[in-house]
Amino acid sequence: MKKILFTTILIFSFLLNAKNVLIDQIAIIVNGEAVTLYDLKKQLNPANPAIVSIEALKKQKQTLLQKIIEKKLIEQEIKKRKIEVSKQEVERALKNVAMNNKMSVEQFKKVIKKQGIDFLVYKNTILIAQLKKMKLQQKIAFSELDPSETDLQKLYNELYKNSNIYTASHIILTSSSQQDTEIYAKILEIYNNIVSGKISFEDAAKQFSQDASAKNGGKLGSFTLNRMVPEFSKQLKNLKKGEISKPFKTRFGWHIVRLDNIEKKAPEPFDNVREKLKNIYFMKNQDKAFKNWLKAKQKASHISIFF
Repeated sequence: MKKILFTTILIFSFLLNAKNVLIDQIAIIVNGEAVTLYDLKKQLNPANPAIVSIEALKKQKQTLLQKIIEKKLIEQEIKKRKIEVSKQEVERALKNVAMNNKMSVEQFKKVIKKQGIDFLVYKNTILIAQLKKMKLQQKIAFSELDPSETDLQKLYNELYKNSNIYTASHIILTSSSQQDTEIYAKILEIYNNIVSGKISFEDAAKQFSQDASAKNGGKLGSFTLNRMVPEFSKQLKNLKKGEISKPFKTRFGWHIVRLDNIEKKAPEPFDNVREKLKNIYFMKNQDKAFKNWLKAKQKASHISIFF
């Protein structure tokens, strides 16, 4: 009886160890650090990795490998550079995330909980990882990017040369690909009625425009052109005071715009905004610099794949 019991225990122990070997089987080694199949499964199903099959992993193999390799390289670089995040930075980031989602921190906590994520796990793990990655991106941008005078001058022309103050009104009809032809026909009819004097611009905006400015007769207030999408800015630059554009399209829908006033403004001298332009250049090109760095880092790394 004891022999049978002992044999059963051995078999159970073997099966248990076999299962653990399968779970902990090394899938990738990145610069000497191992990533297991279980780690890959967590990428597909963080809540319940155990139910993910090998077949499911193999179906998304290339995407998974790239994602986990990049994640590991980023973690290694953060560790190498000793990048840390303070409690104050975490709290400030938490407030900013909540504010950007137009809610209080308490409301944001509830949203996180509804998504099945423990708030402390989000705050102390996910958010901190994101902040460390952002710090790494910034460091790489400042070390890798070296804007030339031509780069800065081009950026200056984009941001400061067109610094005149425009005052305008518009009418917008939101559109989708399924309705685009009908929406264009409608706004063209509105345009023709305004031009022919059948209806005033203000009354047409109040009656037909589909944004918050409608109640004020389409008035958008005053702004510089760089605050608007390129298609909108282009139309305004080609108008004289009091003129109305023909219907044109942006990603927001179909518009008619009227230039109500333009105030000429001398741009800030280039030398006065040089440092600001550098910072803007770094921010605009940060993602590209990081992707280039990551690509070079992966090429220079020792990576072995075992599945």
